[in-house]
Amino acid sequence: MSNPVASEVATESSSSPVVALAIVNHSNRPLFTRVYEHPELVLPSPRAGETREHQLHYLLFRSLDFIPGEGKSGREMTADGYLGCVNPEEPVPVFAYVTNTGLKILLATISRFTSDSKLKEVLRNIHKIYITILLNPFYVYDTPVSSEKFANKLEELRRAVK
Repeated sequence: MSNPVASEVATESSSSPVVALAIVNHSNRPLFTRVYEHPELVLPSPRAGETREHQLHYLLFRSLDFIPGEGKSGREMTADGYLGCVNPEEPVPVFAYVTNTGLKILLATISRFTSDSKLKEVLRNIHKIYITILLNPFYVYDTPVSSEKFANKLEELRRAVK
């Protein structure tokens, strides 16, 4: 069975701390995922048959459990959608951004100490890039994104994060 979500492992190494990215719809269905190789990434020993990509996918989607859903108090959500690190107990931090429509953007990094203001800006820019996909009359809303142009724009943005 083929995976309907655009998910690849980018092998080009860079100094960017970003190791994985996911865009997830309001019902937690993945629309886009990408895992990036990074020489400094240290993960726990994988289970039998599990790859680093599987581990990072699992880490990203497990982080959804920590994102407040509908009916949560205003204290748990922020006005700008940036939630910060949502998995403080995990070895790889995942930072989250939630739009007013329930779209979730998850960004895994190799460091918890990346600047919050820089991460907010990156997550907002990912959202802006996703909006350009929505403006495409040939894109079917709420379906996995398979545009190579979209993936390239996200890659450019990821490389800019230092």
